[in-house]
Amino acid sequence: MPPESSISPKPAIHVVLVSHGRLAEELVEAARKITGSPLEHFESVCLDWSEGKREALEQIEAALRRQADAGVHKALILADLFGDTPCKAAMSFVDRDRVELISGVNLPMVVKLGCLSSQTDDLPSLAEMATRKAQNAIRIGSRLLDREGSAAEAGDRPPSES
Repeated sequence: MPPESSISPKPAIHVVLVSHGRLAEELVEAARKITGSPLEHFESVCLDWSEGKREALEQIEAALRRQADAGVHKALILADLFGDTPCKAAMSFVDRDRVELISGVNLPMVVKLGCLSSQTDDLPSLAEMATRKAQNAIRIGSRLLDREGSAAEAGDRPPSES
């Protein structure tokens, strides 16, 4: 039996990204490269552009069931666009204690979750941290120039996070 320190702890929260096209898959792959982690507790649900809510419900339910079968009973679903089919379907699974949904997924959010989601079982706090990270990562270049004086300075000093 391997030493206890070499055994990966079971993640407490499963992260499911859902989108039309391959966006969900590409975000997970990019986060794996950036974090250097396999992000085994992440799963992407990529809907074909012709698939509707019924197919989305089936695929999201299957992803949640796979993780529940593996012993992970909390999930954070990240949808690409508020109000679109993937988000509407994911909303059907929201349960305050077990499943939360965030729409408007972006890469900084996925990377943050890649670093934190296996370390906590506090779903509401994790959702809040991910949402703040996503919002804080959105910047308008010209406003940074106005505040900082140059693009180089703006790039050298990232905005502080809450």
